[in-house]
Amino acid sequence: MAALASAAAPTYFNPYTSSYPDILTGAEEQFQLKVDGGVFANNPALTGLIEAHRGLGVDLKNIRLLSIGTGRSTYSESRQRSFWGIFPKPWGRLYWLRKTRLLDMFMQAQSQATDFMVQILSGGVGAVKTSLFLYERVSVELGAQVKLPLDTKRKRNIKVLEEYGSREFQKQGTRIIQAFIDGNSYRNYTPPTYTRHQPNPSANG
Repeated sequence: MAALASAAAPTYFNPYTSSYPDILTGAEEQFQLKVDGGVFANNPALTGLIEAHRGLGVDLKNIRLLSIGTGRSTYSESRQRSFWGIFPKPWGRLYWLRKTRLLDMFMQAQSQATDFMVQILSGGVGAVKTSLFLYERVSVELGAQVKLPLDTKRKRNIKVLEEYGSREFQKQGTRIIQAFIDGNSYRNYTPPTYTRHQPNPSANG
């Protein structure tokens, strides 16, 4: 259910609607018209960091944050004139509302901004650097010539992504595995417990 809602990117897929039982009360809760979380947190690294530290009480020194992207393309727009240079480029509503422009620009901007903020939070900037927690961002640069739509299913495009991923793993795989996959960061962590809500009889009197 969460995956279907998270994948419901506007202009690509319809919003997702369902229902689920509340784990505390058992009541049926509605899950209506949910869209891709990328409209708010395409890169959820900062959201996860805040939830782990402030919501679950994990000390920063015990956090190891590995953020894995799906590839990035440099977003750029030329000032080239239209129709053999006769008319100015149409920068109006129709131009920007095309899903390959406006949506991609917002998602890429949020993702890059989150990466910059988490880098600063994890290690500071300039001469004032203090490592508070381990953070790595893995996302390959696809290049200006590689155009992969969000909803692509062409075998050729999938093959391109697989090749990029394979090369990136060859470059960074061993280092990432050694830094993150050893269990030390969560060995002493005790998750919070939740109790089922019990109605208060006096509240109805």
